Amino acid sequence: MVEIEVETGSVSDRDGDGAEVFGQDAGGNVRANPLTIQWLVEHFELAEGVSLPRSTIFTHYMRHCQEKSIEAMNPATFGKTIRSVFSGLKSRRLGTRGHSRYHYYGLRIKTQSPLAETSKPDDPTSVHSKPGVVKPSKLRSMVTPAMSGSVPRSHSPSFERQVSANSASTAAAAGSSSLQLNGDEFEHLGVPQRTVPTLLLNDTEWERVDALVTKASIYPITSNDLRMFRDLYRNHCEAIMDAVRSLKFIAVEALWASFWRSRYDEEAEKLLPFDKFYLVIGCNAVQDLIIAMDVEFFNTLAKVLIQDVLRPIPSSLTQVIRNFAKSMEGWVRESMSKMPRRLVHLKLLAASALAQTLRRYTSLNHLAQAARTVLTNPAQTGTMLADISRLDMNSIYEQGSLMCPCDFPAVKRYSDEFKALLSEYDACERWPTWIEKILDTVLGNCTKTTVTDVSQEFCQKWSYFSSLVIRDLTLRSAASFGSFHLIRLLFDEYVVYAVEQRTARFYNISSLQLFFNHLARLHPFSDAEVMLPGRVSVHPAFARLADSSSATGQPSSSRSPRRYADDSGSSVGMPLKRFHST
Repeated sequence: MVEIEVETGSVSDRDGDGAEVFGQDAGGNVRANPLTIQWLVEHFELAEGVSLPRSTIFTHYMRHCQEKSIEAMNPATFGKTIRSVFSGLKSRRLGTRGHSRYHYYGLRIKTQSPLAETSKPDDPTSVHSKPGVVKPSKLRSMVTPAMSGSVPRSHSPSFERQVSANSASTAAAAGSSSLQLNGDEFEHLGVPQRTVPTLLLNDTEWERVDALVTKASIYPITSNDLRMFRDLYRNHCEAIMDAVRSLKFIAVEALWASFWRSRYDEEAEKLLPFDKFYLVIGCNAVQDLIIAMDVEFFNTLAKVLIQDVLRPIPSSLTQVIRNFAKSMEGWVRESMSKMPRRLVHLKLLAASALAQTLRRYTSLNHLAQAARTVLTNPAQTGTMLADISRLDMNSIYEQGSLMCPCDFPAVKRYSDEFKALLSEYDACERWPTWIEKILDTVLGNCTKTTVTDVSQEFCQKWSYFSSLVIRDLTLRSAASFGSFHLIRLLFDEYVVYAVEQRTARFYNISSLQLFFNHLARLHPFSDAEVMLPGRVSVHPAFARLADSSSATGQPSSSRSPRRYADDSGSSVGMPLKRFHST
């Protein structure tokens, strides 16, 4: 490790298996990975009269970390590292009102650096680009030949025009909310460890699915078709991540519609025609793999948008996240209107899990910020302490234990600890630790077979007894009733959140996966046809095609599925003429 000077502030230690470790020693120095320092010195230099967007250099840094397999710093820590390496560096906010971005003034990329070739004045690789505008270079597919040698890296101008048209038509709808972003919101976003799901990189899993698809289907599906789908899906996930990290949520709708073929995509059609695309995703094994990747990917998106549920975030960021959660399920339903019903059902459950998670996390964050004003006010906490001290906890226990049996010592202990918490000057910082300590006691001896039942029982008891306390405060017309009501809402939400996180860790899954599994049990897919894991789900038009082929003796591959219509009368593949007219 090397040591570099920082101007002010402290940096928290981050542990983990990555090579990058940050913190401060007694002298106020930051420890950073030597590779990062060397990379900064090799590619950047001080220069008068020039500026470089913060987002541009941070994007290059993220790519550097991925290439070197090192853990990335967050934007704030990385900014302190840059200022330490390049002393005297200044920050300026440049650009027109509503479209301004923070720049490092006096810093530039070295002319001999490879980064200079990919960085332009309006750098499309910038994560924090102009609000309301979606750059075609970020939305178009960039298929890597490493996974499929036959895939081109560049795309036709017509495809770029299509993406630009989609962006222009949706920018107006997003303009009012996007223009309200002032740039500070990006400082509160998390940094993903991966931009694509790990299952996309698991060759063993894809080989297993490949065997099922190619052997189970009576239609001409090859391994190359599956590899092409894998490439397209990887690029699709990368584009989604870019759109989310730049808070251009309206671009997500266009990306979903383009990938799932509800909007015509000429370049994607050339790479993997609709009939091949539909047959690939018609296999249950492929559908299950898609949903597994989506759940993992959606969990990463949730962490990017809300990396800490208790950390204060701007109200503008909260609003755009809530708007995204509100629109998400409708976008999925519209974009997948031509896809197999089972896949649509599971995809909607995954989208619902993400949407509800974002709504819950933003609500918890809002409650935490509101409660901070109460817990930091000595007058209010003093009134709350006086009001709760007047309650007869023994009477509350006797009433509650009739319908919700529990130990009185535990109820009394939690009550006393809460009173002690109110008397502390730093109650707003200590209450999460207090709740976590309670959960350590309750769930400490649980196993995988008992953790669910114990968690549910504790949440029920917590909610029931806290409602009895609120009832008594209401009957007494307590002066601090409003404050108690706010704190009760916050504690209830955080208890559920903390229990959910702990339960997910017991099963070694993400909290979003836990919630998705719950939704899947509540809303199982029901279809008249029960399909085996390798069975291909066939569009009605393809079924008629197979019937007619067997009757005429002609092979199914000799006739185009586009000539047939489904039961609703709409074209299966939708004629190209109709797409071009729109």
